[in-house]
Amino acid sequence: MQPELKAYLVDLTNVIAHYSPAEALDYFCESCGFPRSDFVLDDVEDATDELLDEPKVYPDGSPAGTLREVLEAATGPEYMYKGGSDRYGTLS
Repeated sequence: MQPELKAYLVDLTNVIAHYSPAEALDYFCESCGFPRSDFVLDDVEDATDELLDEPKVYPDGSPAGTLREVLEAATGPEYMYKGGSDRYGTLS
C-alpha cells in the first residue's frame, strides 16, 4: 500500500505533494535544479490547513481553486504551487 501524499511547504513559498519532508525537499531541488546541499530539512514544513484552503486566483482574476483540491487530485508526487513575489504564484 502506497503511503498518503501530504503537502509540504518548501523554502517558504513552494508547495510540494510527497510522502515525507525529505522526499519533498529532494523533489523540489530536482525540479528547480538547486543543489540539495543548499537546503536542510528545516526548510520544509507541513502545509497548514489555512494555506491549503485559501482560494487561489489566476492573474486574470478567475478562480483557480485551492491547494487542497490539487492535493486530493494528485496521483503521485508533484510540484503543486510555486510561490513568488506576487500574490498569485503558479498553481499546477
